[in-house]
Amino acid sequence: MKKFFLTCLCASLLAEDSPSAQFSIILGGGVQNLKSNISTQTNKGFLRNYDVSQRDFFSFPLLGFEFDYQESGNQIFLKNYNGRDLSGISMGYGKSYGSWKTTLKLVSSLREQAYENPYQIGDRNRTDVLKSALKLTQDYQIGDYQRIFVSYLLANNHYEKETMPFDALKRESIMQQFEMGLDWTLVHINALVDYNNAEGSAETFGRVGFALGGFWKFENDVVLSSDISLARQMASDKNPIFDAKNNATIFQISLNLTKLQLFNQPNLFAFAHYGFENHNSEISFLDESFSSFLLGVGFRF
Repeated sequence: MKKFFLTCLCASLLAEDSPSAQFSIILGGGVQNLKSNISTQTNKGFLRNYDVSQRDFFSFPLLGFEFDYQESGNQIFLKNYNGRDLSGISMGYGKSYGSWKTTLKLVSSLREQAYENPYQIGDRNRTDVLKSALKLTQDYQIGDYQRIFVSYLLANNHYEKETMPFDALKRESIMQQFEMGLDWTLVHINALVDYNNAEGSAETFGRVGFALGGFWKFENDVVLSSDISLARQMASDKNPIFDAKNNATIFQISLNLTKLQLFNQPNLFAFAHYGFENHNSEISFLDESFSSFLLGVGFRF
């Protein structure tokens, strides 16, 4: 599970009259409060029973970056990636032609961990997880600040080792994500459809949802942005341990405040971020909630 809300701020909010080549770096830190029985981020591998919720609170450093080069309708980029079920780093290429733009990116979760068997009572061993994906996005520019887009992501979720007690709980999967959206001046609206085809039937699920957000830039170079999303996840089969399906409602909200031209320096900025995510499952053992608060500064070269 990714749950650090590490968000590299969008270059369109950080710059006006952007140069053809740009590199941004963000340094900061944050705190996180989480409740989860299956996330290794709690640092509590011992599971007493299925009725106790694992909770933890900790601080962490933050490093974000973005490289973007554009010339004659061509774009090459390397940046942080934060998406549904997958966070890490992305690199890709974009091509603009008239009002259209096509973008292809490769995404990797880098290093991530999970429990070999999150349902094991007592001490639980950890294993490495590699999530990698290919994402294709097609944009159509309606006006200077309006666009519509569709995107398709194909991801592979590989677990180095699993010791699940039932085949229905095996988590290796091929994930497909489809999204379409409308950006209209200060507001964006997205609709999403996901399908996770796992080796285990109880880990196979479909998901539908929507997201709504916007941003506002004030005269003193302060940018406020917010996003809210709601999705419904439906499992294909029952979890054999609990004799119930892991059907869940997923709610997310994020708020970002950015101060541009910090200390009257055109390339320096500061930001604050708050994020909350809640997974409300029909199996209470699989309920999860995450909240984070981040502070940092950044510099554009």
